[in-house]
Amino acid sequence: MTPAPTPPSPPPKRSDRPADNPLRSLLVLIFRLLLLGVGGTIAGLLGILAAQLYPAPRSEEPPLLEQFLQRTNDLRGTLEPVPVTEASSPAASAPPLPTPALRPLNPTERQQVQTEVAALQTQLASLGDRTTALETRVGLPRSTAGIESRLQAIAQQLQPAAASPTAAVPAVLPPAPDPDRLGVTLPIDALFTGESLRSESQILLNTVIGELQRYPNSAILVAAHSDAADNAAQARARSFAQAQAIVRSLEATLGDSYHWVAVGYGQTQPIAPNDTAANRQRNRRIEIGIFPRE
Repeated sequence: MTPAPTPPSPPPKRSDRPADNPLRSLLVLIFRLLLLGVGGTIAGLLGILAAQLYPAPRSEEPPLLEQFLQRTNDLRGTLEPVPVTEASSPAASAPPLPTPALRPLNPTERQQVQTEVAALQTQLASLGDRTTALETRVGLPRSTAGIESRLQAIAQQLQPAAASPTAAVPAVLPPAPDPDRLGVTLPIDALFTGESLRSESQILLNTVIGELQRYPNSAILVAAHSDAADNAAQARARSFAQAQAIVRSLEATLGDSYHWVAVGYGQTQPIAPNDTAANRQRNRRIEIGIFPRE
């Protein structure tokens, strides 16, 4: 038995759509755009014509933008501006000090003023020298204060109720620090005026004489000390002269049975700094030492 023959396959169908043509597609696009533009133009013209033939009723209310601007202006009108005051600085508020107006001087007046100033300066220097001399006479220390203050101090010293510098000094100061030495210390201001013994100094020396009589035939050392008012050589010379004056006064009463020694130390052995009048007064002293014979 022979196999049946295979039926032939149907032929493929041809597409009815023609092949795409680029030129044809471009022309179709251009036509569509032209049609859209013409249609839009006609629609716009018809809208304008309808608006002219049938206008919309006029509204009494202003546009929204105009309403917003109007409300903004009204709000700004209701707000009151706050006054701004500038804080003035103290220097700006204070009135400027008036500058003294200098009177112009002609050459003649200027010469007269210069002459008067020179005369006043000379008088002031002379007044200072005279004040220094008065201070020395009344026993006041040198001062660098003004003339008026120095004159007031001198006037106070001359008052009867005012105590003199020598009266304020104790008659007998504490003995020297050496405990093994016998002796006494006297203030120079109560004994001397310069290098000469005062008339009332004998009262103090009589107390010393009574003490020395307890040690007959002793060696007596009389040492004078000064402050730093003078230079070293002058201080030594003055203190030695003062020590000799004390020796002569004591020897005149006690005789020559004692061995007398006078020494002037000047300002070489102060017991206090020479920074105040009281300390300088302490340094001006007479030390009398007693050395009994064995």
